[in-house]
Amino acid sequence: MRHRCIVFPGLQSDVSKLLEATFLAHLVESPDTPFEFTALEAVLSTITTWHATQVAQGQLEANVVLNTLDSADRPRDEFERLRVVQRRFDELKTRVQGIHSLLATFLDNDDDLHHLYLTKLHNDPMLYDDWRRFDADEATSLVEVYAQRTFTTLSAIVLQLTKANNTESSLHLKWTSKRNQLLLVDVPLKLLFVGMWIASFWTAAAAMNVESPWSNLDDGGLFFWCVFGGLALVGCGVFVAAVVYLRQRGIRVTFSAPMEVPSVAPTLASMLPTPGSGDVDVDSGRPALYFDATGTFSTQVVSRSEIFTRIQRAAADVPDVNDAPASDHPVDIPPVHMRDIRMLETALAVSNEPAVSVRQQAILINCDPIRAVIFRDSCLVLGPVAAVDSALVQRIQKSFHDRLCDATDAAVGFEFTALETILAAKCQLLADDLYKLGGIGRQQLEWMAADETNMSVLDNLRMVKNAMSDLELQVNAFRRMLMDILDSDEELHMLHLTKLHRDPALALDLFAFDTEEAESLLETYLQTNYSTGAAVELMLYNIQNTESIVLMKLDAKRNYLIVVDLLLTLATTAIAIPNFIVNAFAMNLVSGVKQLDGMFWTLIAVAAACPVVMYVAALRHLRKTGVNVTMPAK
Repeated sequence: MRHRCIVFPGLQSDVSKLLEATFLAHLVESPDTPFEFTALEAVLSTITTWHATQVAQGQLEANVVLNTLDSADRPRDEFERLRVVQRRFDELKTRVQGIHSLLATFLDNDDDLHHLYLTKLHNDPMLYDDWRRFDADEATSLVEVYAQRTFTTLSAIVLQLTKANNTESSLHLKWTSKRNQLLLVDVPLKLLFVGMWIASFWTAAAAMNVESPWSNLDDGGLFFWCVFGGLALVGCGVFVAAVVYLRQRGIRVTFSAPMEVPSVAPTLASMLPTPGSGDVDVDSGRPALYFDATGTFSTQVVSRSEIFTRIQRAAADVPDVNDAPASDHPVDIPPVHMRDIRMLETALAVSNEPAVSVRQQAILINCDPIRAVIFRDSCLVLGPVAAVDSALVQRIQKSFHDRLCDATDAAVGFEFTALETILAAKCQLLADDLYKLGGIGRQQLEWMAADETNMSVLDNLRMVKNAMSDLELQVNAFRRMLMDILDSDEELHMLHLTKLHRDPALALDLFAFDTEEAESLLETYLQTNYSTGAAVELMLYNIQNTESIVLMKLDAKRNYLIVVDLLLTLATTAIAIPNFIVNAFAMNLVSGVKQLDGMFWTLIAVAAACPVVMYVAALRHLRKTGVNVTMPAK
């Protein structure tokens, strides 16, 4: 209502306390604002802040679970924890999507936006009959701010779910590679076992309780040692021959671990710092760079209240226009509000979504890590730029100087020079991050394609994918910011601070002049952003394609190793039959055939023929059932 707000009971204690604190803060900051807008902003701020806090807490827990899963050899309860975290994020996603859809629908309904002005409609009931008599820009800007915040929270949820999917695909690759490594360990052991099994057959053959040509041979043990050495060589020879045969077909049987690749985590941490990590969000003041109309800069310490006062002073400097003709399309340029200043504070903005807000004689820009307030004759750059010798500050300073020295740029208003400088700096930051990430990503892809069993490369690639997903989110958010301005004719006209100051009558009819300069400027950097976004998407596609190819290679190699393992198991089973025969006749029992002539060679022949017949018959049966057990060349 226009003078009170009733909140239904049943709120959680933390939500209730947050709502109370937010309500009081807004009442103190904006005592002249109509009560209905203060109450609406307090409610929307509480909702967005609570959901953003839930997402931030969930991200911490999700990162711990994902890192534990990635490093654990035998995950146990981590899968259940991951399921709980994903379910929590899915629930948050559904809620935030609903809130964002509600606010977006509200923004599309002009009647509802005008109905928000309870105090104005109460004081002048005639306004009910003609909505066109006043502008709803105050309500629109308020709802847009929190619609943007909900979208940022939604983007953070989607990004976290994407990182979970990246980790799952990385784990799939790692575990598939590990299965292949285990098979590569199992195959040589079985080869050695087959060789020794063949040798044991002959040792058991010599121990049979039947007459053999060498039963009574007495040569001092020479024949025994020759047979023993020969059988040992047979076992080793079978192993070596099988290993050489497998290598000729692309299977390298080895027990050595892949070369360890250094982790890219420290490099990525230094390249992509946490957004807003350098901010000092205190109202007592923080360092900022002040650029005047000549491009000269100085370091100042400003507070939120001081920024608010400067913007109000710049707006008050515009002469009043009393006798201007009425416009068919009245547009009120909204005055600055404290919520607009909070957008420039990392801790208070709730989100780091890029945004441009045009107010009376001021343009507020939030492009993390650059935050700026542009006036018609100066620019105040906030953010982590306290170090005057930083590369970002030097880049902004040089860009200001070059554009102000250019006669073409000097002809336009200072606000466009400042706006172009900030947009160019942000585009260059994104391009630099892409260049660095692209170099690391391509190197890791080459290593993974060369050796798909290297676990450290797979870990690095997962981190690169997550960093690329972060960068993609930033690029898309910056693109949305530019497109939102280009789609708003009102904001395109309101960007002309100098023109509106020189001719205040234009403020009553914004559509009386052309905005080609502003459109061409924004479209230039929108095209640059599209190029960067296309490169980011291409890199992500390359990673996904390489992972798919490597996964298929691992699957093909695993199938081949399973075939080898099957053949070795079949050979071992076949050799077990003759071993059973010869060991049966080696028992210390009377068989009744010990003295039969030729019995020794008969048993040897039967025992030697059994594995061959069984092996060939088993292969034919498998092929008839559709199982291909051949081992083609590489």
